[in-house]
Amino acid sequence: MTKTNFMWIAVAVLAALPLLADASQAHNVDLDGSWHGTLMAGDTPLRLTFHVTSADDGSFTGTLDSLDQGVEGIPVESIEVKDNTVFFAMEVMGAEFEGVLDEEQTSIDGEWRQSGMALPLRVELNAE
Repeated sequence: MTKTNFMWIAVAVLAALPLLADASQAHNVDLDGSWHGTLMAGDTPLRLTFHVTSADDGSFTGTLDSLDQGVEGIPVESIEVKDNTVFFAMEVMGAEFEGVLDEEQTSIDGEWRQSGMALPLRVELNAE
């Protein structure tokens, strides 16, 4: 191997390190369980529960229940984690929830976005 080839390989490895760090951080996040919160839609409280399960590859799957509306099992098509930010997308509803996971990984404080509105939402792990 020439010195030039070795340098290019070293540059490529160094460039990939931040990507590897992001991937390992996602694996350190434990979202498994039921996350409960109450969304205030005007004067109407809507209790929500996200049910999240992790896969062996570090990805997550989930569903959403809207308890006060009697709706269960709404698919959460995407759950993404970057650093301590968690993102849930419910495409069938045109809704998303994005928030910051606390250090203990027991609550997420963020914003519910749907139909052009943004409302504060806090969900807590297994708190009913």
